[in-house]
Amino acid sequence: MASTRVSGERVTVTTDQTLHTGAGRLMGFLVSHKETTYQTITFKDGTTVILTVYVEPDLLPFYVNFGESGGKLEGIRFSASLVANKGANAELNVWYEAY
Repeated sequence: MASTRVSGERVTVTTDQTLHTGAGRLMGFLVSHKETTYQTITFKDGTTVILTVYVEPDLLPFYVNFGESGGKLEGIRFSASLVANKGANAELNVWYEAY
């Protein structure tokens, strides 16, 4: 199965932003913000929530990399599309593998 690794796509809107249509795997993300309270980051497979993260201001920058295990790529699979939603003042970059 051929795949394409997308390196650091920036999420620019605070409503749902479709990053990829079709199947793939969420490989990681980087969040930063200047708020005094937490910011919510949500990832969806189409309309189904697959991951919600609450990023506290004292955890910045917040980086998650799902990486490899035993030579196999890990990550959170999606089948319909990868959609991201972020807080109004958060910066979000996303890495994913598209099939």
